[in-house]
Amino acid sequence: MIEMVKPKNLKDAEYIINSLLGGVPVIVNLEETAEEKTKQIIDFIRGEAVAAGCKNEQIGKEIFIFTPKNIDLEFIE
Repeated sequence: MIEMVKPKNLKDAEYIINSLLGGVPVIVNLEETAEEKTKQIIDFIRGEAVAAGCKNEQIGKEIFIFTPKNIDLEFIE
């Protein structure tokens, strides 16, 4: 299972971190997030994810995928 979340605030960002810690990959779509919240949210998620050993990749202008440390991503172009 992969979750897709459109976070609006830091509470949503905490949900994303909890999913990652639970072993669930998460696609984070910030396209509909208020511009002033986008940087704060993605910085928080990235910081927590890196501290937990999770990986992340930007897959669109404002779309990211975060994966637990036990899941590898492979992009084929």
